[in-house]
Amino acid sequence: MNKEDLIKSRISELLSCLLENSRMGMVKIAEKIGINRKTAWLLHKDLEKNKVIWGYTTVVDQMKLEEVVYFIQFKTKPLTKEFADLIIKRLVTDAAPLKIGVRIIDVYFMHGEYDVIIKFSAPNHKIAWNYCETLRIVYKNHFLETPLISDAKFILTQSGMNNPDLEKRLYDFVPKEV
Repeated sequence: MNKEDLIKSRISELLSCLLENSRMGMVKIAEKIGINRKTAWLLHKDLEKNKVIWGYTTVVDQMKLEEVVYFIQFKTKPLTKEFADLIIKRLVTDAAPLKIGVRIIDVYFMHGEYDVIIKFSAPNHKIAWNYCETLRIVYKNHFLETPLISDAKFILTQSGMNNPDLEKRLYDFVPKEV
């Protein structure tokens, strides 16, 4: 294996360790992938510097907090600078969703049937609907059609982590025989 392939392999293994547990220390990661601690630390710092690693998060089961997870999907007109500026401004500076009880989980700019998908949680359907209506008003000049909103029955995998209650909770959705 050449040096470049070896580095790519180590980076991949380091990322796998962090995805498994973002709180894993560099000593443990170095042991798992068979390199010294300093090398692991340098690779890790380089990944952060180059924004391969954006940050670290906690995987939360919103349903156990009695929140509902929703997805808003919408089609947009072609992206313009004005539209891009509006998206960036709202994502970076807008605290309004949190004030009404909406927690933005993920936002994706897509290639496919829908152009944007927003994953968020809210305590109830009324708050989720109000949030969706706010987006519809704010982005009205950029939508091609009314956004589609749906809610999750159960989250199987989130942020690369399988739900720890996967077996128990998924079987709750299997119809009972009469």
